[in-house]
Amino acid sequence: GLFGGVIQSFNGQTVNVTNRDFRFQPETGVLEPVSGRTQQGRVRPDWDNWFGCRNGTLCVHYPVQESYFQKNPFVSSPPPEVSIPQGENANQLFPVGELVQFHLSGQRGRPTSACGLGLYRDHQLGRTFYGNAFVCEPVNQLVHRLVVKPEGVTFSGLRADEEQERDFLTSTDNWFRPVQARTAPDGSLLIVDMYRYLIEHPKFLSPEAVQKLNVRAGETRGRIYRITAKDQPYRRLPNLKQMPAPELAQLLNSENGTLRDMIQQELVLRADLKVTPFLAEIASEGKSAQSRLQALCTLDGLQALTPDILLPRIDDPHPGVRREALRLAEPFLEQSKPLAKAVLRQAGQEQELPVQLQLAYTLGYLKGDATTNALLQLLERNSENVYIRSAVLTSFDPARLGPALVSLLPRISEKPQLLPMFHSLLTMAVATRDPGLLKQVSSAFSVHVIQDQKTEAWEWLALTELAEAMQSRDSSQVEKLGAQLKQLVSLAGAQVSDPEQPEPVRIAALQFVLTVDQSQHSLELVSELLTPQTALNIQMAALKSLIKSQSPAATELVFNNWKQFTPVLQAEVISQLLGRESLTLELLNKIEQKVIQPAQIDLTNRQTLIDHNNEKIKQRARKLFSVATSASREAVLKQYTSIDLKQGNVERGSRVFEKQCASCHRLNGKGHVVGPDLAALTDQSKSFLLTSILDPNKAVDGRYASYLAVTDDGRINTGILVSEQSNSITLKAQQGKVQTILRAQLDELINSGKSLMPEGLEREVSPAAMADLLVFLQEHSAPLKYAYTGAVKPDANYPDDSQKLKLVNHSTGSTRFNDGQWVGFRFAGTEPQPRLVIDLQRKMPVNALRVVYGVNHEPGAIHAPSSIQLAFSNNNQEYGNPHQFSAFDDSADGLGLYEIDRRTIVINIPEQRAQFVRLDFKGKQGWIFLSEISLTSAATENQNIAVPVLPGEKTAKTEETDPVVKIKTLVADVKVGTPDEYRNIPEIWRTAIAVGKRNQSDELLRLLAASLPEQGEPLQCWQAVVIGGGVINGITIASDWPRSKLDSLLKDKPELTVRWEQALQRAVKMADDPDVKGGTRYDALRMIAMLDYAACQKQLKRYLHDASHPELQMGAVSGIGDVDVSAATDDLIESLPALTARNLKIALQALIRTDSRAMALLKAIQQQPRTGKLIDAELQQQLKTHPSAEVQQLARQLFE
Repeated sequence: GLFGGVIQSFNGQTVNVTNRDFRFQPETGVLEPVSGRTQQGRVRPDWDNWFGCRNGTLCVHYPVQESYFQKNPFVSSPPPEVSIPQGENANQLFPVGELVQFHLSGQRGRPTSACGLGLYRDHQLGRTFYGNAFVCEPVNQLVHRLVVKPEGVTFSGLRADEEQERDFLTSTDNWFRPVQARTAPDGSLLIVDMYRYLIEHPKFLSPEAVQKLNVRAGETRGRIYRITAKDQPYRRLPNLKQMPAPELAQLLNSENGTLRDMIQQELVLRADLKVTPFLAEIASEGKSAQSRLQALCTLDGLQALTPDILLPRIDDPHPGVRREALRLAEPFLEQSKPLAKAVLRQAGQEQELPVQLQLAYTLGYLKGDATTNALLQLLERNSENVYIRSAVLTSFDPARLGPALVSLLPRISEKPQLLPMFHSLLTMAVATRDPGLLKQVSSAFSVHVIQDQKTEAWEWLALTELAEAMQSRDSSQVEKLGAQLKQLVSLAGAQVSDPEQPEPVRIAALQFVLTVDQSQHSLELVSELLTPQTALNIQMAALKSLIKSQSPAATELVFNNWKQFTPVLQAEVISQLLGRESLTLELLNKIEQKVIQPAQIDLTNRQTLIDHNNEKIKQRARKLFSVATSASREAVLKQYTSIDLKQGNVERGSRVFEKQCASCHRLNGKGHVVGPDLAALTDQSKSFLLTSILDPNKAVDGRYASYLAVTDDGRINTGILVSEQSNSITLKAQQGKVQTILRAQLDELINSGKSLMPEGLEREVSPAAMADLLVFLQEHSAPLKYAYTGAVKPDANYPDDSQKLKLVNHSTGSTRFNDGQWVGFRFAGTEPQPRLVIDLQRKMPVNALRVVYGVNHEPGAIHAPSSIQLAFSNNNQEYGNPHQFSAFDDSADGLGLYEIDRRTIVINIPEQRAQFVRLDFKGKQGWIFLSEISLTSAATENQNIAVPVLPGEKTAKTEETDPVVKIKTLVADVKVGTPDEYRNIPEIWRTAIAVGKRNQSDELLRLLAASLPEQGEPLQCWQAVVIGGGVINGITIASDWPRSKLDSLLKDKPELTVRWEQALQRAVKMADDPDVKGGTRYDALRMIAMLDYAACQKQLKRYLHDASHPELQMGAVSGIGDVDVSAATDDLIESLPALTARNLKIALQALIRTDSRAMALLKAIQQQPRTGKLIDAELQQQLKTHPSAEVQQLARQLFE
């Protein structure tokens, strides 16, 4: 798993691998934790470099060798992993076709299921592929390739030049699920395809989705692709188990890394030492560096390696062999002087950083001054490289530290670049807590500072660190410095009081003074700094140092000045006081004495007190802060459930967030990243948010559990555990404060089992303020509801994301905008014309449109829109009141590649009221880039005004994709006859109905030929959608009669006529099939109405009078409306009282389609007056102004 836990080997060994990986010896069962985390195991190329991946991380390198850090408990490990992908948009993927995605599937085109990492270890595909990383991404249906190159002691990875806008292997088959990449022994690349429709675990799907799907569909399938170069011959793999050992050893000269691994394994398992001379020869004279390295490792596995074999390899021409030879030499260094000399000699001349890193580790196995000097040389050359610096420290025996530090002191003023080196050695010396070492370094340092007289900040900080370490062992140790100490305190005090000194120097000197001297004189010196006139950073440093000293007089000085501290300073005081039990008790005393008010303790700190490890502190805190029970949590939730989010205000919510949440959460550019990412919330419901806020311990994510770490000097640290190494842990607390603690300094580490987020927020946030907060959270985390409905969609290079949409609608009153990433629309046809439909969720006034667009004429070919047209609707079907604006600023920008000039325009619109707003952009050429769009109900004072589009105005047409070709492509992209078929149904329907509404004979015939089932074939759902919902429906909308139109088209097409009649008979069955979706059954009902009415009347009338299925009733109403015979008219009139409101409107419009129908309707009203009550004022007016004088006359007689 990703987060690890406690594991047990078959040999009984138990190891805690929380937040770490592990490796094991299969023969013995020995387990060994290693730094860093993967989700599926690690892989290596031909060299000893290990890589891995996680679902959201394409490729990671692990540069830390944890075993070396275990030998020195006083060194903390550097970052255990480095992300390999580099470059702009390094995590961008390019899937093709539609993906099978669900609510939690993650963002299209971003890693969400990365797995199966493999590094190519041959040259058969081509030299440029050697060492490349191949990462499988089954959700995105692709394999991603990275060209991996060395970068210092680690690596970087870039897309190949030929794959800048595509991925190595992609598929439109949404059952394609690549999960593993490996180099085959014949030099090909193997890709394992799991081949499943559903790749997500069912627990990440809603119960409704699970019920509709066969979650194990494809469990018996799967395939392995073998990818080769063009004309690459197949290399047959020899039977390794039957080969004689000498021949087998010679195969180590192969270029194929997988084959070499198999050979090494076979030789080690045989344990035949007769192969030793052959391996030694390859190690010395092997054709390739890879072969020499693998021969050395095979000899090591056979326990046949000797110093004589290793010695020449210390100077091998290839750095990879030199590096491995150094590691293998470690057990022999004490017994082989020539080998030890060669290693020391190499330390002085090695130029390759990875080899220097190994040298830093290996030198720890040598003794003597020459080794110390070699380590110092390495440290000086690489003081800025955290990995080599840390490796050097693992080899530093404490006995080496004193002389090294003393020798560095006089050199730093001339060579400031030595400071990181000095600090590293000093930190290690302090961690040892060795009295003799600390005294030696402290005395030498004191003499240096007193003689120099121009003390810098780093010197005071170092002296403070030494003094604290000495006091933790024996408080008298510092006092034994005697006259030196008095001189240092005097010098430091003078710098503290001197306002001309740089602020960092004053702060560092202040910390030193209060660490070694809490006399009345020193306290008076500091007291003068605790005033509003003093710089904030100095006040903050003074307070920290006073409290850290644990002097009763110093602590009292802090409390005496409490009332004049700003909230920031008060918060820091509380945080420092909670760091030690004695000071925490004093804090509770002051709260009880009302020196500090309970309300001044924020919720997080209250929770720390309430859950304190000390029972007395816990009980006093519970009494002071009236702790609620879990039952009362439920009561609070019940109380807050009734809040009305319609009364919430985003701007007020932002202020609540800043005050109550920003210390641990970041959203909309404010706050600190400690807790979960609120911008990525997939559930923004009121109930979920209220439970998470008011009852945070109901379900605790282990990643955000609160830990308590007590150090050996009594310091208490709290936070979430963000990292574990063999020698250290790292906690992150409020305000993003990070604390790394050596395990050697840990007294206790406790997982509270509770969330770092405190309970009791209802005491700080009223129900009204909670409504504001929730609206703010929803505003900045919930995706905007909008869709691209035109032919031009966002380009794959700048795609939108269905889970976290980039364009942001702020129609709810927010004055700020989330600056989303760009969405790009590429030139298509005569001009780029993206169309967006925004759903405002309810009918509301719209007075202004705000658009943020981008410009980069050269070399980006990105232009401002030439115009935008807005249209409005309340049903997302019929749009009207179009308004147009054409005055976008497209002036030249003067920017370079990958830059964009962000321009904003606000366009006023004569007030419209609508739920849906359709935006049609037009461009000049190249690209249109959009970043933000918003609709507001308040007009601005600018002069940008959208003008109404007159009925006679026409817009330029775009060159659209052939609709028949488009439908064929959409059908080919899905699995017909499965739930996947419906993925493209909406676009298929939109394309087909457009053809129907154009009502062009040639186009209709081509579409029918492409869509009618072949003879003997069943009617598929997509075909019913095209024919019934598209062609027939569209012809009706075009005011034509679909049956007569289609009969005339097919009269000279006997083959099509047979297929047409067959399709209608298939539709009879489909319309009654309960397993078919309602929308498709509607389409089938439209089709069967094309039969003779006597043949379909009974079936249509059955649905006509059944209002329990409105969609099917609509199909019957629309179908009968297409039948121009009197019996159909009578049936439609008879059904009017039984129809739903929407279907009633459809029926009445069908009944005024001809003069005879209109007269039949009016006569029915005349005979049954109650039928007249179904006719609304709008339809009455249509009848009274009907083209037929006879209809007009009777309508006026009935309705006036």
